[in-house]
Amino acid sequence: MPGLCAVTVSTSPTVYGQPATFVATVQSANYSGTPTGTMTFSEMATLSNRSAQFTASGLVVGAHPISASYSGDANFQPATSSQVTANVWRANTTTAVASGQNPSSFGQAVLLTATVQPPYGGTATGSVTFLDGSTSLGTVPLNGNTTVLSVSSFAVGTHSITASYVGDNNVNGSASTAVTQTVNPTPTSVTVTSNANPSTYGQSVTFAAAVQAAFGTAPPSTISFYDGTTLLGTVN
Repeated sequence: MPGLCAVTVSTSPTVYGQPATFVATVQSANYSGTPTGTMTFSEMATLSNRSAQFTASGLVVGAHPISASYSGDANFQPATSSQVTANVWRANTTTAVASGQNPSSFGQAVLLTATVQPPYGGTATGSVTFLDGSTSLGTVPLNGNTTVLSVSSFAVGTHSITASYVGDNNVNGSASTAVTQTVNPTPTSVTVTSNANPSTYGQSVTFAAAVQAAFGTAPPSTISFYDGTTLLGTVN
């Protein structure tokens, strides 16, 4: 007996990553029997009460012509449906930025992390630009929906950090809300040594001071030497 096969899509358009369910039905105009067998979409599906369905969530952006082929059985001949178009649009994304060291010190390397999330899962590709206000800190590619940028050039003060994602063929770009990065002056330590200790009355003694910054190198400045609270001298 000839079989008539038709396919419908549950939701169209969908966005990238959103599941779309395709339902194929076998009918006969003059035979009341129940067809059995299989229906082929992109994989096999078993008929149940004249119909079979297949859910796809990996369709890329674009128009997808979908049809179904019925295998037939002892009473029903094979049949192929006409095509139905499943339209898939680009999905919106959300982007978030976080700092690994906040507050930080001047000269300290700060790890900034951006995460891009499509609404139905999947992997976003492309790149993310990190911004300090309107100043670009750098652009780096995504790796598994995340990316990291190390910045050690922050000046002392507060910085408004955002991340901007450009999007790709399947998802739209998005920008994060701002995170305030606080940068404090770098801690320093000073050690002093003497070239003659103990010394004798009237002997010339040379004192040397070394300045160590917690991050980076301390810039040129002046150092004052004291005997208790009495200033001995200030040198560059």
